[in-house]
Amino acid sequence: RLGAGLGREALPCPASCGLEFSLVTQSAAREPRRAPRYELHGWDEHGHVRRGDGRGDPDLPLHFAVVRQVGLAVCGRPAADVVRDVPRDELIGLVSDELDWTVANASPSTRVLTACRAWALLADGRFRSKRDAAEWALRHGAPAVVAGVLADHRQATESHPEPEAVAGFVASVRTRLRHK
Repeated sequence: RLGAGLGREALPCPASCGLEFSLVTQSAAREPRRAPRYELHGWDEHGHVRRGDGRGDPDLPLHFAVVRQVGLAVCGRPAADVVRDVPRDELIGLVSDELDWTVANASPSTRVLTACRAWALLADGRFRSKRDAAEWALRHGAPAVVAGVLADHRQATESHPEPEAVAGFVASVRTRLRHK
């Protein structure tokens, strides 16, 4: 029932893959594991909710950090009381991993926007949407490739930036992350 109530058909989401959802216990949310366990995760490539298999999810600590910073408790205690604090060094490592995954698996425009998010987070510790991160990056001297990707993102069109410009910008952010 939970999957049906939060799935693509019931809860439209701007992302084509739908809303990402993980159900974790309070003890898993507080435990400083590299890959905290989850009870349910949604959604797989077929739009189904998966049960936890005990292996955990290495993306959860990054999600915990986002929830602590910008989460809104609908009922119950504030997020900071429920999920663990992710130390800055661990957070920067997770963001670096996310950028590496994006470079290997995502479109050039997503690589640029993810790099903007990583750079902004490194600079001031704040999580931002892709659009907000690109705007921040432009105010802080980002190259022209960011402006082009942002313009296309605002119009909900896929951009086709120059591969060399994308690779150069991503490499510059990776260097910043390594020398935090």
